[in-house]
This record gives sequence, structure tokens and C-alpha cells, in this order.
Amino acid sequence: MPRILALETATEVCSIALSLPGMAPVELRSEVRGAHSEAVFRFIDELLSGHSLGMADLDAVAISAGPGSYTGLRIGASAVKGLLFGLDTPVFAVNTLEAMLAMARRTHPEARIHAMIDARRQHAYVLSPGYPCELIELETLASRLHPDDVLAGTGIHRLSESALKNVVRMGTELISALGVLEVVGSGGCKAIRAVDLEPLYF
Repeated sequence: MPRILALETATEVCSIALSLPGMAPVELRSEVRGAHSEAVFRFIDELLSGHSLGMADLDAVAISAGPGSYTGLRIGASAVKGLLFGLDTPVFAVNTLEAMLAMARRTHPEARIHAMIDARRQHAYVLSPGYPCELIELETLASRLHPDDVLAGTGIHRLSESALKNVVRMGTELISALGVLEVVGSGGCKAIRAVDLEPLYF
């Protein structure tokens, strides 16, 4: 894989990953709420300086572009635009839920997987098999779950135990810039200019 810096800031997880040719991607992450604005730049500096790289040395930057937290998404988008100012480096804007699905498929490649991010009131951002990425009520999500399905993401505890019976649950370990890299590596999105980057809001 080329030299790609990936950012995931759409939830309480702040994850920065770097792919380099001939090496497994490396990741730095934090799950400290409210720490994104400081952690993003610290992690980027640690990863790049640790491999004697600057922003101009990258082949591309990838970002988890939403849905998710308004604040987190703005921090990620602003960081990318600022760091790439004056550069022609291509940017890949990856759907956050698709990146989570990519991570879940590592351990459950044949399962029906539902990725979710907790939203306001009785709602969640969801990507389910056969459905588009959408903001739906928790009851609607519960009606889609079948035994042995995988439910991955945040806010799972807000569903009833009866809805979650026989459902495999996965949490914030799936929210990672490594999933963003996997989507890019699979050809799942097209490159844009940094100036055109806009988070996906609902």
C-alpha cells in the first residue's frame, strides 16, 4: 500500500494510522472524550516523524468523513485541510460506518453485520445489509436483527436485551483508522481535493 495517512475522529475514538510500502499499517489511538483536538496533531507528528516523513511525502490522506459527532468530524476535516494547504495530495473521504464494517469483517467475514453509531434521543446512524447509510430509530434497527448477526459500534447498550438475544456484539475496538485504510485499499471511494472535503452530516 502507498504512503497513506488515515484519520478517524467521528466518535469518542481518536485513531490515526499510517500505511507504508512493505509494512503493516501502524496506529495510534485514544478513547479519551474531548481529547481529539490535541491528540490528532500529536499522533500525526509521532507517526510521521517516527518514519522521517512530512506531509509532502504522503501519497494520499484518508479520513473517516461521517456520520458521527459534529465536533469530531469538524476537527478531522479541519486538520486535513490545514495540513494539506498548498499541497496537491489526494484525499479519500470514507464513510465511517463502512470503515467499521471493514474492521468487523476481519473476524466475521461471512456474517450479516450492522454498524451503528449512537445518535440523539432514540436514534442511531446505521448501515445494515440491504439498506443505505441512514439515521433511524433504535426500534427499527432492532427489527432488522437476526440470530447470529453482528452488531458493531456505539450505543449498543441502548437496545433491549430481547433485541440483542443471540446477536454478536462488538464495540469501539472496530472504530479505527485501520478500517479507513482498508476501504481505501479496496477501491471503495474516489479521491477528492482537500479543499472539497466536507463531513457527512444528517
